[in-house]
Amino acid sequence: MWELSDALARRRWTDEGAFAAFLAAKFAPNGKSTVVAVSLSAPVLVPDWNDVRFTTQPVDAVRLDAQVTLERTAAYAMPPGSLVLRGAVVLVRDGTAWKVADDGPAGPLGPVLVPARPPTRRLRVPIMMYHHVAPAPQRTPRMSDYDYRLAVDLTVTPEHFTEQLDWLVTHDFHTISVAQLMAALYDGVRLPRRPIVLTFDDGYLDNAQYAAPALMQRHLTATFNIITGFVGATHGPLQYMSWDQIAGLAAAGMEIGSHTVDHRDLGILSEQDARGELDGSRDAITQHLGVAPQVICYPSGEPFRSRTPAAQQRLLRLAPQSGYVAGLLDPKVAGAEETSEAPYQMPRIRVPGEAPLSQVVASIQNLAGS
Repeated sequence: MWELSDALARRRWTDEGAFAAFLAAKFAPNGKSTVVAVSLSAPVLVPDWNDVRFTTQPVDAVRLDAQVTLERTAAYAMPPGSLVLRGAVVLVRDGTAWKVADDGPAGPLGPVLVPARPPTRRLRVPIMMYHHVAPAPQRTPRMSDYDYRLAVDLTVTPEHFTEQLDWLVTHDFHTISVAQLMAALYDGVRLPRRPIVLTFDDGYLDNAQYAAPALMQRHLTATFNIITGFVGATHGPLQYMSWDQIAGLAAAGMEIGSHTVDHRDLGILSEQDARGELDGSRDAITQHLGVAPQVICYPSGEPFRSRTPAAQQRLLRLAPQSGYVAGLLDPKVAGAEETSEAPYQMPRIRVPGEAPLSQVVASIQNLAGS
């Protein structure tokens, strides 16, 4: 596999040994391979492939949809249905040959497998929490004081957003996905220097209009957590991305996570309804994008902000049963310590709409030690 890899893929590793160690940790946790079958579709030409995780400029590529089937008795703490990994393998031309740029299910950006006995690892990685990136909200006669202040608090202007991104680039931060973070926690994958995760909740249209272009211009990635029941909808002043726009983000290298179907409080729903929110959103994203999301972002952070311990324990049981490997909080207290011992309670750092750059920088430096 190393010999088949293009320089775009090899640059993720210090050497062949690190690549081999990752494969062994993920696909042979007990020293024996868990892979029982691999299948590839017919190749499809992808002109001007522009996945910002790999490319600095568009290149012609070939895509093959891959499926890796794992032994059902393997030592993974996931439901049996999760033991079929799907993803796209992407080849790019290297002289006269075609080499693998994106390993798909076999790479560190592919589906995460949770070991039956996860190693204990702790990493300081700031996960930033955004909602809107758009011009400052304008108050209308029908807006209450609360609604207006909430809109302002949730909206980072494009000017402030690009200022924040430029600071990250200048100070050598590298954006990663939640899946990459989990691969580091579970499989020991080495993260880039100064890793950071950028997340956007709800799936607003302005994410595609303002946030994504600014990210792609700087070859940065982010995680977009989608309320699947709101896709393409308009609710009052709120507009949401279409499935085509969300698919475009995924094709550009962005991670797509679930924010449930209807953004209901998971801490007060019945178990059946909570499971429906988790499963329904995951199924919808899988249907439209061809790859199942592995990240669940809890609406309003519940039940981990204010609900009962019993409600919290119920969700900690339901989330992995629905195929998620990580859960993002909206915590009362911001944090940046991510651990394999609490993957469904990953703290984040909220970015207030009117926060000056100095405040955002202080949050990152104080919590992440960067």
